[in-house]
Amino acid sequence: VGDLSNKMISVRGIMPRCGTNVMGDVLACHPDVARFPGDFWEFPPFRAQNQLDDYLTRIEQSSHAPSFNEEDFLPYVGDAWFRYLAGSLLPNQTALYKEPSVDRLEAMFEMFPHSKVLIMCRDGRDLVASLLKAGFWFPPFSVTNPHQWRRLLPGEDFRILCRGLERAATTLWRFLESEAGTRLSEQWRMVRFEELFLSPERVVNDLLSWCELSPETFDWEAFQTMPVRGSSFLRREDGTINCEGGETRPSAFDPVGRWTSWSNRQKYYYAATAGNRFSSFGYDI
Repeated sequence: VGDLSNKMISVRGIMPRCGTNVMGDVLACHPDVARFPGDFWEFPPFRAQNQLDDYLTRIEQSSHAPSFNEEDFLPYVGDAWFRYLAGSLLPNQTALYKEPSVDRLEAMFEMFPHSKVLIMCRDGRDLVASLLKAGFWFPPFSVTNPHQWRRLLPGEDFRILCRGLERAATTLWRFLESEAGTRLSEQWRMVRFEELFLSPERVVNDLLSWCELSPETFDWEAFQTMPVRGSSFLRREDGTINCEGGETRPSAFDPVGRWTSWSNRQKYYYAATAGNRFSSFGYDI
């Protein structure tokens, strides 16, 4: 069990808007990579990990299953998922999945013990700017829901995002510093979104080597002409975000530094909430 996960690369993002789409498109320029087999645009099994834990814990606690062990069983769950989603892969192909969340990274390795994981990070200020622009991170506002009334306060959406970003960054930092993060360090690689734009060839060649993909067959022409997918700043005429990748990349397109127009109050609030945590990932406050 678990041998199939040798053929799996997962792209996990600290939050939505951190570049998981871009990384998926980059790796898909290699002919040996099959992007999202089974048409799973994002990977729901990671989101349902808590429910799975509850289910398996109930079995483990049953007096009728004294030999059952959740930790031993989880690789079989991952193997079943992989066979269902990627059973038609060609012998030389590697499956690629993405999920813009770093929740339960350790549990993912328990299900897919041999997989490789690329963890996407991005300047937290640009993440907040993009999430505010995209608008889909928040549930639809309802005046009948008292838990959402604080969103009527000026600037509260910004503050909610900063606090959510701090929680996500803390979750990632705890994994990286944990015993599991250290033990599994050969199976995960952290990539900063900005580096794909500042040093694309160096970053891509490094990733290809780490993923054990031949650089000779990588389609550099497709990489250079990759369309923009999912940008909150380049929308369709009707205002919706294009996640299908049909937007040609403008010559002036630059997803870095969009937070620079923030007010001093916004910059101070970000620094006081998420700034210190992101400094541990190499970002200035």
